[in-house]
Amino acid sequence: MTKIKEDLKKNTLIYHIYWGTSGNSGLYLDEIYEVLKNEGYKQRAFVNYYYPFNYGDKLFFKRGDIANSKYKGLIRKLLQLQEVLFGFVKILHYAKWQKPKLINFSHAGSSFFFIYWFLKAIRRISKARLVVTCHDIMPLSIGEENGREMKFRTKIFNTADNLIVHNLNSSIELKEKFNINYDKILFHTFPLMDLNKLPPQTKVKYDSVDFLFIGHLRKAKGIEFLLDAWMDFHKLYPEARLRVCGKQTNDVKFNQEILSANGVDFHLHFISDDDYYHFVKSARYVILPYLYGTNSGIISTVLSLSTDVITSDLPMFAENPLVDSEDMFVTCDKNSLLSKLEEKFLKDENNSANKIVAYREDFNRQLSKIYKELCN
Repeated sequence: MTKIKEDLKKNTLIYHIYWGTSGNSGLYLDEIYEVLKNEGYKQRAFVNYYYPFNYGDKLFFKRGDIANSKYKGLIRKLLQLQEVLFGFVKILHYAKWQKPKLINFSHAGSSFFFIYWFLKAIRRISKARLVVTCHDIMPLSIGEENGREMKFRTKIFNTADNLIVHNLNSSIELKEKFNINYDKILFHTFPLMDLNKLPPQTKVKYDSVDFLFIGHLRKAKGIEFLLDAWMDFHKLYPEARLRVCGKQTNDVKFNQEILSANGVDFHLHFISDDDYYHFVKSARYVILPYLYGTNSGIISTVLSLSTDVITSDLPMFAENPLVDSEDMFVTCDKNSLLSKLEEKFLKDENNSANKIVAYREDFNRQLSKIYKELCN
């Protein structure tokens, strides 16, 4: 029986298709790839041109990647479209001749109509089992919840044989918003994104701060809510320091001058992978005051660098085994946030290392079980 299982793995080719794998983001797929490699599966990964590991077909966004492109605006988007379509044609060609048994397409961002047609085509050409990993169940932009985006998002989800999610709340959303049966949905925790695998190329060192907000400054991430609460917190603890790093979106408004005079250090630009590493290293806590959302890979990157987290109590955080209940405050509750900031500010201990070891072991077990089911 063992020999039959080993022969099955050797004859099972898995395709991974994920263009959002530039730089540190590539840690997501690498963690999955390495676990399955150790299990004996054959794999082929179609990834971003700037995927940081020495394997994979680096098809996507050589000129259109946001972190590495010299182009802006519409020109960059047109280049991205060209590179995606060219990459899809190459993958279809490979699939026709290699006949993979399992294809995992990572869906993140917008549900362009050509993604749906690509998935239908590759499923027909290869006869493979098609799995779509849902990085965001609902659109990131509230205005996209109706119309074309939801139409093609629904088509993409329905085309797949199975959908993979990383928290149980995502399963509920798939059922309630898209009428997906639970028996079609598979679950494993978010891969551990260990930044120690990708040491920074620079030796920049930033002054230490107590709290850090890092990432695109979107309204949904609660940045305005955090800054409003900070003004009250800083009156109680004027020595406390908050650093805010990331590109500001148009729907987010705050008075930078007043906040800077009250202990907030701003870096309002796109954050490179190296800067991300150094900013996280310089903080005691990374704070995630999200108002809504279904997935976030930031938790494991932070803990891997021995920095702790503070989060809202959204289901995606409450269900995450890396986040303890004492790390959370009540979503949108200013008094709860202030209480948690005070508690953590006055505390001097760190539990990140122990969480990482246990989490990785559990992830490996879950992933092995799911792919054994899919490939059998």
